[in-house]
Amino acid sequence: MSVTKENTSKPAVLVILATGKMGLGISQAFLNNGKYKVYGTSRDPNNPKLLERGIIPIEFRFGDQESMKNALRVSNASVAILITDLIRIANKSPEQEYLHGKVMIDACKQAETSHVIFCSNHCCEVSTDICTAKNMTNKLAIEIYLKSTGLPCYSILRPASFMENYDDPINYNPLMRGNLSELYPRDVKVCLVATRDIGKAAVVMAENRRKWAGSTLDCASCLSTGAENADILSSVSGVSCVYKKAPPNCILWFISRDLYQMVKYVSSGMEGWDAHDSIAKFRAVVPDALGVDEWFKLKGMWANGSRFRESKTPRQKRLNLLSTKILVPAAAVLVAAVAAAVRMHISS
Repeated sequence: MSVTKENTSKPAVLVILATGKMGLGISQAFLNNGKYKVYGTSRDPNNPKLLERGIIPIEFRFGDQESMKNALRVSNASVAILITDLIRIANKSPEQEYLHGKVMIDACKQAETSHVIFCSNHCCEVSTDICTAKNMTNKLAIEIYLKSTGLPCYSILRPASFMENYDDPINYNPLMRGNLSELYPRDVKVCLVATRDIGKAAVVMAENRRKWAGSTLDCASCLSTGAENADILSSVSGVSCVYKKAPPNCILWFISRDLYQMVKYVSSGMEGWDAHDSIAKFRAVVPDALGVDEWFKLKGMWANGSRFRESKTPRQKRLNLLSTKILVPAAAVLVAAVAAAVRMHISS
C-alpha cells in the first residue's frame, strides 16, 4: 500500500493481531471512520489479507519486547489496540498469555502511547469458585496489571461471543447450507456481538479518550439461543436450518479444558453477570449494533460462496443429500467412537 500525503497527516492506530476475527473487525472500523491510518501486526510484513483492505502490515512476534517497541515506533500510533490469544498464540499457556499482555503494556508505557485499549473477555470478573476458565480469568489478570502501571489513558473492551464464530472455517466450523453450529447447547442463551461493532466501540473510545479513560465496556448486542438463531438463519436464507452443538462436551473437554469450563459456565446461566444490563449499555454506545438477523443478512452467503436464497443445481442437491443422509450420520458415529475411546482411556 502506498502511503499518501493525506494519510500521513492522520493519527495512527496500531491493532495487534489484526489478522484475527476481532482484530480485523476493529481495523475495519477505524478505516471506515476515515480519520485514522491503520497499522496491523502480522507474522508476514506483506500480509495480503491486510494490504487488500488498506491496513499497513507490521511484522510482529508476541512476547518480544523489541518487536512491540518497533511496531509502536514504525506506526507512531497514538492509539494501540492490544489483543491476546490464549488458545492459538499462547498455546493454551496462561503464563505465556499473561507475558504477551505484560510485554505489550510495558512497551506502550515506555513509548508514552496516548491511548491503550485492551480487549479482554466478558464475564472475566466471575469468581473462580463459579468458573475456572483461564481464557476468562487470565484476561482479568492482564486488566489488573494494566491498571497498576500508571498509564495515563487506558480503556478496556470485554467482548462476548463473536457472531463470526458461526462461519469459522479456520476452526472447522464453516457455515454450511442448512446447518448452524457452535460450542453451546441448542437451548442455552448466549450473549453475542459482531466484531465490526466491537470495532465501532473502540472508535468511540478513541474519539472520546478523556471520557473513556480508565473505563470498561462489556460488548454484547443480543442474547439468544442456538435454536433461535437457526430459525433466524432459516428465515434469512430461505433454507430450513438446524442447530447442532459442535463438538460434544466430551470432545471439547479433550480439546480444551478452558473452553469446556467456559461453555459449562455460560450453560449454567452466567451467574454473577447481568446480560440485559450489559446489552443496554453497549447499545447506548453503538446504537446500530447488529442483531443476529442483521448479521446473517449482511453475511448473505454460505461458506462455499453460494448466496442465500440461490437455487441449488441438481449436483448440489445430490451432494447435500449425500452430506445429510450419509456423511453427517457417519461423522456422528465417529465422534461417539472417539468419545468412548477417551472415556475408556481415562478410566483405565
